[in-house]
Amino acid sequence: MINLGVGCVIPPMALNVFIVKNITKEPLGVIYKGVYPFLISLFVCGALLFVFPQLATFLPNLLMK
Repeated sequence: MINLGVGCVIPPMALNVFIVKNITKEPLGVIYKGVYPFLISLFVCGALLFVFPQLATFLPNLLMK
């Protein structure tokens, strides 16, 4: 899901960015200035899950004992 979120924001697909552009009529540069902090956090979360995959299964394992 994290990779899908990144794929919806960065080109060549950038589906979410183009939808926001058509709704707000703002240039892409302005939209990407607001998107960058979220994009960086998605990359950090993806890297953490890559290094520590137990983070993704901790809560389900805790609840399912």
